[in-house]
Amino acid sequence: MTGKNYLNFRNCQIGSGNWIANNYLNIDLLDFMFDEEVNPGTCIKVLNAGDNAYFLKHDIATGIPIKNNQLEVVYHSHILEHFNDEDGFRLLHECFRILKSGGVMRILVPDLELWSKNYIE
Repeated sequence: MTGKNYLNFRNCQIGSGNWIANNYLNIDLLDFMFDEEVNPGTCIKVLNAGDNAYFLKHDIATGIPIKNNQLEVVYHSHILEHFNDEDGFRLLHECFRILKSGGVMRILVPDLELWSKNYIE
């Protein structure tokens, strides 16, 4: 999928939930943190999250609407484990597609070892 480079952002947080990071384009399908529903595809400035905090309502299962090789940082926390293998690999491919050469992707997922130990105990 090709797309726009929304407001020339260098950083993107995918699956932001209600944690909107400043200096990032924050993408999520859920918009429960706002008083009014946000239309899909709409990018809005989040006034109480910083001078340069933006939210894009978008379903990442359809791809990431950002041009190739545009971002320096892609971050996502606790979303990868919600995808099956095929869709998870597709998401990672999309992240690599939008990253510049030498860009950084930071992925946080649950600690399987910790959860397993707690379950056994």
